[in-house]
Amino acid sequence: MRLKILIPLISISFIIFGFTFWIFYRYLVTSFDEEIKKRAETIASLIIYSSDVFRDPRQIQRLVTTLNLEPDVNLIVTVAGNPPTVFASSRVQWIDKNISFISNLPERPFLRASATAKKGYHFERRTDDSFIYIASLTVTRFKGSAGMIGSGALLLDLNVSSFMYELRQAIILMAVGLAFSTILIAFFIYLTIRRFILVPAKAMKIVMLNRTRGKIKERVPVYFHDEIGSIALSLNEMLDQLEDESNKRSLIENRLRESESKLRELNSNKDKFFSIIAHDLKSPFSAILGFSKLLQDEYTTSSPEQHQLFIRRIVDGLSNVYRLLENLLDWSRIQLGGIEFHPERLDIGLMAFEIIHDNKLNLEKKEIGVKVEIPESTTVFADKNMIKTILRNLVSNALKFSPVGKQVRICVFPSSESDRVPPGFIGLAVIDQGVGISNKDLNYLFRIDSGFRRLGTSNETGTGLGLVLCREFVEIYGGQIWAESEEGKGSTFIFTVPLS
Repeated sequence: MRLKILIPLISISFIIFGFTFWIFYRYLVTSFDEEIKKRAETIASLIIYSSDVFRDPRQIQRLVTTLNLEPDVNLIVTVAGNPPTVFASSRVQWIDKNISFISNLPERPFLRASATAKKGYHFERRTDDSFIYIASLTVTRFKGSAGMIGSGALLLDLNVSSFMYELRQAIILMAVGLAFSTILIAFFIYLTIRRFILVPAKAMKIVMLNRTRGKIKERVPVYFHDEIGSIALSLNEMLDQLEDESNKRSLIENRLRESESKLRELNSNKDKFFSIIAHDLKSPFSAILGFSKLLQDEYTTSSPEQHQLFIRRIVDGLSNVYRLLENLLDWSRIQLGGIEFHPERLDIGLMAFEIIHDNKLNLEKKEIGVKVEIPESTTVFADKNMIKTILRNLVSNALKFSPVGKQVRICVFPSSESDRVPPGFIGLAVIDQGVGISNKDLNYLFRIDSGFRRLGTSNETGTGLGLVLCREFVEIYGGQIWAESEEGKGSTFIFTVPLS
């Protein structure tokens, strides 16, 4: 807005300055030329008068020599006769010489024409510092004892360098004064426009921008009770009406969004629930039934080693189904609001060792070592079943995605070591050396609607429901859970628990 005002204002100021400067410049130059012309006419009149009165070439020559001594008179020449001959000059070497033979005599054509005319003059600027004035005159010239009366001409060459210096100084002072006056006037006009138009307009713009950013309480200030002030008042009335309508619309939209979010969540949970029941329960039972039938049909023909293999596969399948059923039951109870929260003081280190003991078979099968790095007597205040379920799922996942011979660590992070662990909490971390998770897939963890699932390093199956259950339990007691991972370099799952 300022540029839209300043640019035309500056342009108009320059136009006014240029026009005014041109008028004054022309006046000064014209006045200067008139003064020089008057000066030339005065000198010429003096010589012409002397020619008429004295009629003595010697007297005129003395007058010419005297006048040429003035600083601004550069040259005086008087001629008469046909052809014109110099009879008085400030250049002694030109006297009694035909002007045709004087090569450096200025403006000879005008001088010759004036010498044969009865009356006339010629005035022009030769250079920046020199003017020529040529006038006709009547002369009486003696040649021996006889007198001759005829037409003559007078040439004046005036040097005006000192006057030009004063003129330039006057022009510079005039330009500076006009520029300064123009700038002052333009600045005053700008201040007036700014106070009465730009400032109120800017205030309106800021209020409207803030309005688009959600600051619906702001109103346009009314600076003056003029046309702009009336617009501001009208705009405030409109903003009041918009605020009322916006509040009503926001209330309705919030209710609709809440309803939509709940419906989507319920629909997603329903789809996920049925998917788990239809696929993740069916597949393990199919495997169990298949190995049971093989054991039944081939019991007498198969070796004891094959019997052990079939039984081990059946036990593994039943264990997976049991864990899945546990998670499904816990998750469904959360959705129905049937989970009760009973916090108590718990030794988190002992609980970690219990989880390791429960996974002893899997640890031995994949030859994975587990290291518990929890200080002795570290107690938390939480629900025992929830914490145990969280640890069980995280340790189970770490074992599932760790290659044979790797190590899993369970350790703690105090609030002083991590910005994400708030005061009064500790962070429990399960760290593996497994396959890791890509940055893209990290965004799909802890969500039941993501459909993210992967096979373990020994083709162990999973539903992704365990991490969702962990998030639900952690949020019940006000904690946080997150994952840090890089493909091929293992994963770290951390959740916070309040200290006792």
